[in-house]
Amino acid sequence: MHELVGRQIQSGRLSFTTDLSELVEFADVLVVAVGTPSTQRGEADISSVNEVANLIARTMKSDKVVVVKSTVPPGTCSAIELTISEALSKRNATLKVSVVSNPEFLREGSAVDDFLHPDRIIVGITDRVDESILKSLYAPLTRDQFKIIFMSRESAELTKYAANAMLAT
Repeated sequence: MHELVGRQIQSGRLSFTTDLSELVEFADVLVVAVGTPSTQRGEADISSVNEVANLIARTMKSDKVVVVKSTVPPGTCSAIELTISEALSKRNATLKVSVVSNPEFLREGSAVDDFLHPDRIIVGITDRVDESILKSLYAPLTRDQFKIIFMSRESAELTKYAANAMLAT
């Protein structure tokens, strides 16, 4: 894996930053992949997802597609889109944001291989334009006929929970 990362950094295809505003300015598609640990009551703690959404809302200066990879309860992506849209409205910014659910299905210890060779890619959308964008984003991975399954955002969010429940049993 170190070799893979090194090659991507050297080629200029991979870089790192801790400055979210720099990233928001640079990218048209923003991928949110933060932890959502369980609370003491067993609920998902989505505070990190919400924090990133608020930072995006404060700093975006052009239209964005926000792709949520984190495991979140059904309805979260809709709420995030509303949060960002309301913040943009308060700024009098006439920008478009759409939030897509694209949960990850990675196993510990084989995440890179699972990402490069998925058995399925689940994408929850509300807009056909987003379908086109995600197909383009995943084009290098889908050459080998991996399946991209498009559905509603809530269905994608629920699919992740169903898969986790099945694995837990």
